[in-house]
Amino acid sequence: MRAEVSSLRRLETESARLYRVLQTSVDAEIKDAGFLPDATKYGMLVDGKAGQNGASSNGRRTSATPAPSAAASHSSEKQKTLIAKVAKEQKFTAEDLDGIAKRMFGSCLAELDRKQSSSFISELLAIAGPPRFRKASRQPAATVNGAAA
Repeated sequence: MRAEVSSLRRLETESARLYRVLQTSVDAEIKDAGFLPDATKYGMLVDGKAGQNGASSNGRRTSATPAPSAAASHSSEKQKTLIAKVAKEQKFTAEDLDGIAKRMFGSCLAELDRKQSSSFISELLAIAGPPRFRKASRQPAATVNGAAA
């Protein structure tokens, strides 16, 4: 992918746009992964863990561990807090947030899992523009080869 920027001032905006395009493409490919066999029926899991090449169960059937609960796959508290913080700063309504989530994933914000929430946050930060809400950072600036990064 290639993009030309007319001014260095637009570099950050264009970079964020390209990242969103890339992230959206990757997310779409992950959603449409095609046929995947059931790991519990085709021997890919041994005692609930991924087996290694050559691992043998001597013909014994093993049961896989149950899938994590639905609540465990939803957004983390940190993700929810950051979304609320950005929404408050940018004066986004709950309908605005749900609209973005539905456009990106086809479901409302409350139904997103952690990975989707991460992509949602990236999109929200790109829409919000420069990170004005993060200026109270207590961490020192990162340095690379003795210079500020």
